[in-house]
Amino acid sequence: MLDLLVVGSGPAGLAAAIAASKAGLKYLVVDKGGIVDSIARFQRDMAFFSTPELLEIGDVPFIVPTMRPTSLDCVNYYRGVASRHGLIFRFHCRVTSIRPDGESFIVATGSGPG
Repeated sequence: MLDLLVVGSGPAGLAAAIAASKAGLKYLVVDKGGIVDSIARFQRDMAFFSTPELLEIGDVPFIVPTMRPTSLDCVNYYRGVASRHGLIFRFHCRVTSIRPDGESFIVATGSGPG
């Protein structure tokens, strides 16, 4: 039984998991791929429009030598943040349904991207 299930390990999912961890909640992050899988599939040298400071999460500075980080910079940064915070994941786990059950929810999962 979990206090929180985070579906997706993108930046928002990572930030939610960090907040849950800091709050002492029992949580799990599930993703149909890996950490920031969608960003990892971008062209490696694609520049983001945001500055590193606007992409920071978890009180971890995002330091890159350029004004605009690339997708590879972002992947490396977010993976480092996850490692630094010791986040708990289950990868290649696709959520197939979520249904209420009283005051909780029942989550069904499958493997792979689906």
